[in-house]
Amino acid sequence: MRNYIFVSLILALLSGFVQPAMAHIIKTDGTISIMLHTSPADDPIITRPADLLFFVTDDTDGFTLARCDCTVTIALRGHDLFNGQPQPIEGLSVYSFHVPFTFPETAVYGIAVVGNPKIAKAFQSFKVQYDLRVDREPPRPPIFSYIETPTAGGVALAVGVCLTVIYFRRRAI
Repeated sequence: MRNYIFVSLILALLSGFVQPAMAHIIKTDGTISIMLHTSPADDPIITRPADLLFFVTDDTDGFTLARCDCTVTIALRGHDLFNGQPQPIEGLSVYSFHVPFTFPETAVYGIAVVGNPKIAKAFQSFKVQYDLRVDREPPRPPIFSYIETPTAGGVALAVGVCLTVIYFRRRAI
């Protein structure tokens, strides 16, 4: 019986560290496919800065951000919250471009990516749209921070209490 309680306790504690898996969203228009990834962890937090990362593949290999007159629009209930050009990603990255954005509230946001070649026929014009649900709340500050964050002193106190309990239980036997 004790083993079942112990295993159940361990599983309950470990399950708190598992985060839900979220898939990347891929949309295609003709020869262009675009994958949307949101950071942090595919699950943006309302009122906190997020990053929308886009990975573009072109079956004709003609697409580059430098050759694209691209626009990203983020809308909520029919009103544009952002409408502008995506930013190139500095350094080495698998992503083609990104848009930093802070989602103001829990909602489903419409995200549209429109691209037209600056040079005729460099690649096919495209338009893809996503619906992105943002409902992750920011973490609440702990009521008692010393309880939330174990310190060496707190761990030593817990070990000391456990050893004392074990000592007195063995003396009673």
